[in-house]
Amino acid sequence: MIAKPEKKGNKIYIFHQLPENWRRRLHPSIGFTYWETSKIHDNWVRMANQMNAVFLSSLHNIEIFRNAGVKVPLFHIRPSLSHVSSSSEQPPKYLRKLPPFRFLSVSQWVERKGFDILLKAFWEEFTADDNVALVIKTFDLDAQDVERIKIKHGVSAQSAPVYFDLEPRNDNEMDALYRNCQAFVLPSRGEGLGYPLLEAAARGLPVITTGWGGQLDFLQEHTSYLIPYQLVPVKPQSYYGYQSDQLWAEVSVPELRNIMRSVFENYE
Repeated sequence: MIAKPEKKGNKIYIFHQLPENWRRRLHPSIGFTYWETSKIHDNWVRMANQMNAVFLSSLHNIEIFRNAGVKVPLFHIRPSLSHVSSSSEQPPKYLRKLPPFRFLSVSQWVERKGFDILLKAFWEEFTADDNVALVIKTFDLDAQDVERIKIKHGVSAQSAPVYFDLEPRNDNEMDALYRNCQAFVLPSRGEGLGYPLLEAAARGLPVITTGWGGQLDFLQEHTSYLIPYQLVPVKPQSYYGYQSDQLWAEVSVPELRNIMRSVFENYE
């Protein structure tokens, strides 16, 4: 006897990328993306409305897509972490040379992440006498960039130390880094989700971040330190998806300084 061919189920296409790459197929087609400003690109509205549905990372994103004119069903896909348990990985050796209180910031080195604001606030608020450091775990940055940053901010022997961790690190190494810092800070101008913020919060670190964006799905005033902000026009960016009528958040440097000082002085 000849076996019957296996009956295959219906296909569903999920496009997990920016909307300009979404293409409706004969089978059900779903777009899945993140976005970080006050509105999406005009062309993305058309691309989204050709899909059967759109998956989004936060309620913040759902509001932005709906307000832009996206009519298809929008679904909130909640972020998840693998089981967070302390690994046996030793922390990076450079931490031994830093003061005992360490702020940590983790993200790509782009303007949206607000590192310019963070460095300004940190170096204005703290000196070498404060026994505090800032660790920035990032990429797309090299040693020459670091030197230019220090020159720009007038860093001297009296400045509080900032360490730029540019090494690739696996999950266990990142876990050790999170667990050997005392607070997490990211004054981002916009987040579709803010995954490092979620990772820090899951490990019990005090989290300091902007009071606007996708991170507010899991960070509120009673569980984190939300920095006051103003919505301002987005500066021209090299990444596709930005346009001149979009806004993002600019936090208050004095408020960020006050919050960092308070977290440092009241840490238990």
